[in-house]
Amino acid sequence: MPLTQKDRKKLLNAGFQILRREENRLLIKICNNNNNWEVLKKCSSKKELNEVMNQLIEMHMCIEDR
Repeated sequence: MPLTQKDRKKLLNAGFQILRREENRLLIKICNNNNNWEVLKKCSSKKELNEVMNQLIEMHMCIEDR
């Protein structure tokens, strides 16, 4: 279940980075403090998208919103 706007705000205030992948456009996006999504990385393939996202969510304080 995707995070609500209220959930995201609480997590951002606690210092988390919230990431989202767009598989159809090969983008990784990050939620900013205004609850807007910004492009963090444009990937060249689905494989790269998954590899980069997996590396990012392994980091402390990074979570994925689906």
